[in-house]
Amino acid sequence: MTVLSIDFELVTLPKDMSGYNAAAFVEGPLSFKIGEQTFLNIEYCLLLELATVMWRWLTAEAGSDFYYASMDEEEEPLLALRYCESKLTYVAESCWATNQCDLDISQEDITACFEAYIKDLELVLYNKCGYIWNRE
Repeated sequence: MTVLSIDFELVTLPKDMSGYNAAAFVEGPLSFKIGEQTFLNIEYCLLLELATVMWRWLTAEAGSDFYYASMDEEEEPLLALRYCESKLTYVAESCWATNQCDLDISQEDITACFEAYIKDLELVLYNKCGYIWNRE
């Protein structure tokens, strides 16, 4: 069983959270683990931008690829989860991967990880500045 986890720290928070400011300036370091191994470290991740891409994937059709490319970076993907129809699982890839990962990842593991990340980020944003994220 593969377990995914995301650790992050909120470092930058704009004074004005309206419009695109929240997505463009809420940032901090982020670590994406697959099992016990760190797969990806991003020093300055746009945390709310990533949450938005995750939310779109969570509400998309099952079996869709996940693809995150940041407006702040030229290289991509920062994180992709490619669906393998024959196995009904996903494989992770990243242009910045710190370790190779050939493990199959279930849709359930990804869903649980993304939902936990979004919930944790929403809680931190609310506690820091009273911001309530509109997921659309």
